[in-house]
Amino acid sequence: MWVGGAIIVVLVAALARSTWGIVSSAADGSHDAPPGLATPRPSAETQSPNVHVIVYTTAWCPVCKRAKAWMKTQGIAFEERDVETSATYAREMRAINPRSGVPTFHIGEQVLIGFDARQIASTMEREAERRRIQ
Repeated sequence: MWVGGAIIVVLVAALARSTWGIVSSAADGSHDAPPGLATPRPSAETQSPNVHVIVYTTAWCPVCKRAKAWMKTQGIAFEERDVETSATYAREMRAINPRSGVPTFHIGEQVLIGFDARQIASTMEREAERRRIQ
């Protein structure tokens, strides 16, 4: 009977991961907020021109489109670089992300691969704080 209980625990954990992004990432690399939970909005200071956000994308990438839409709704200024239309952008992205997965975010000195709204917001906060200290 314990084996059946273990299977239920594994199934519940898998459901939690796939539904709310708990424990591991989604297959498409996205990490939106769990249903019913608000994604933290970056502070006004974070959204200043001092925090430069570059996002490397492709036109066909649905996660890239979702990430750009989220940043627009949050009022986050960003520079989009389509790696399929520019060899320079493709080289830049490979230099910071050798696996070349999109979207790739370059926020200050940090590189984030995939879309995770909370991680982007917290990285922007840390970068704003780092710039205030300098």
